[in-house]
Amino acid sequence: MTAAGTAPADFDQFDPDLDDDIAEARRLSRTAPPWISGALSGGAAGLAAHQLPWPMIVLTVILGIGAGFLGHVDWRTKLILNSHNAVLSAGVLSALITIQLVSPHNPVVITAALTAAGTFGVMVLMWWLTGFAAGGDIKIAPVIAGGLAALSPLTACMWLLFTFLLCAVVSVAVVIRAHGEQKPTVPLAPFMALAIPPAVLVYTAMFSAFGLLG
Repeated sequence: MTAAGTAPADFDQFDPDLDDDIAEARRLSRTAPPWISGALSGGAAGLAAHQLPWPMIVLTVILGIGAGFLGHVDWRTKLILNSHNAVLSAGVLSALITIQLVSPHNPVVITAALTAAGTFGVMVLMWWLTGFAAGGDIKIAPVIAGGLAALSPLTACMWLLFTFLLCAVVSVAVVIRAHGEQKPTVPLAPFMALAIPPAVLVYTAMFSAFGLLG
């Protein structure tokens, strides 16, 4: 387990408990709490984006619901299932294509793809240098960042910043509470969900102040 990861940092390492973890993640996904977390996260994201055009609001709500759901499961199981991430990816891609059709002169899909690729590179680099993230985090982060890039690449950057800051604060608190006797095992995905509303709020506030929102 990494300092704030969602799977073993060594992707080739065999984990005899992995099957049990997968089964628990699947079982948990069929219960109410992850869906409640997703609904709350989606609602908060939607409120943060209420000044934006409706396709952007829909995209932001999808991101909030998906990140909240995955964040809850990750917090409980330290695992993000590929199937769950695939569903979120499909929802985000559908929203991006809709936005592209509504605004054909705005290179939304290209911007999202480039931002997702950049975020993937950042996450892999952080994993390689520090062990701060793991496989599940590396797979979900580009999806969320790519979606937020439809608002602005700056929004995706702010989201990453808020994610790392929130996780770092909680990780430090865990270390202090453990009196430095153990490494923190704080999953990153919950903080990805928590970081979406403030990143969107900062974006809307900045652009409202300059009169660039309709």
